[in-house]
Amino acid sequence: MGHQGTQIISIPFQKSDAAAEASTFTNIPPAGLPDTTDVAEVVMPSAGFVVGIGVQANPSSGDTVIMEMSKNTVGNAAITATATNAAPAAHANVAEGAGVAFNAGDTLGILYKTTTGGTYTASDLYGVLYVAIVLDSNMVHV
Repeated sequence: MGHQGTQIISIPFQKSDAAAEASTFTNIPPAGLPDTTDVAEVVMPSAGFVVGIGVQANPSSGDTVIMEMSKNTVGNAAITATATNAAPAAHANVAEGAGVAFNAGDTLGILYKTTTGGTYTASDLYGVLYVAIVLDSNMVHV
């Protein structure tokens, strides 16, 4: 039998050789999927809050990669981190309960957009959403 409370889980997303996306934010597929043709986000089993994002890329000099969370395929700049050539790993977090709320059945993902001072060089992208899942009496807490 479960109990009520929250548990923070991590949901990874990755894209190999991500091309420039200067004009619009584009989905990064959930880890293990080759693309976002069929699945771009992960379905949440219960309500909760997105409390953080961690990102890593390898942008060339002058390039940046901005990654932000998405809910039901809509970007939300409240949870955003930027990777640069000088700082290829970045993170952002908020206090539990102050994050972006979601309900059971909502989908979560990570979008990316690029900027460059010249010609953008493709880079592998890796991002992790940190999510506080609200456990109810029907869920097992391990």
